Amino acid sequence: MDSPELSTTRLGYAECYGKEAKIYLASLVPVDTPIQIQFFGGDKYKRDLASIKHNGQDIANAMIKNGYALVYRGGVKPNNYQELLQSEEYAKMNKLGLWSPSTCNGKRIPVKTNHKTPITQPSPKKPSQNSKYTIECSLGQIKGNVNSKNRKIYHLPSAPQYNRIKIRPNE
Repeated sequence: MDSPELSTTRLGYAECYGKEAKIYLASLVPVDTPIQIQFFGGDKYKRDLASIKHNGQDIANAMIKNGYALVYRGGVKPNNYQELLQSEEYAKMNKLGLWSPSTCNGKRIPVKTNHKTPITQPSPKKPSQNSKYTIECSLGQIKGNVNSKNRKIYHLPSAPQYNRIKIRPNE
C-alpha cells in the first residue's frame, strides 16, 4: 500500500490525508497486539514489501478500501494485487477518504507544515542469510531470523515460540 506521507523529512512536505491515515492504521492495529508479516519481494529502492495481517484482516486492503491509502505499484505485486485494485476502485467510486472532493480528491497534495517530523527509529541493519536479529518497535522487541530459503520470519513477544528464539548478533 502507498499511504500519504505524514512526515516532512523524506519529501520536504507532508501530504493530504496523512494524519487521518495514521489514525485509521492505529485503530486497525492497536499497540501490543500480535500481527502476521509475510514478505513477498522488494522494490526498486531495495525496500522489503510485505503483507501485514491482524486478526486475519489484511491491513493494506482495509486501508485502501476505506480510502486511507492507494495500491503501491512500484515493486513485486502481492498475491492479492487484483483484490487491492478492486478495493481502490471501490474507495474511488464511493469517494471515500482521500478520494473525497472535500479532502484530496485522489491527488497527492502537499500540506504546508512549519516543522519536520523526525524519524525516531533508524532502519534495522539488513540481516545476512540464516541470521537472527531484533527490531525494536511500538509492539516491543520483535525477534526474527532468515531461513535457508531466504524467507524472513518474525516473532512477537506474544508468540508461543518467542522465548525459544536466541539472538546472536555476530551470526
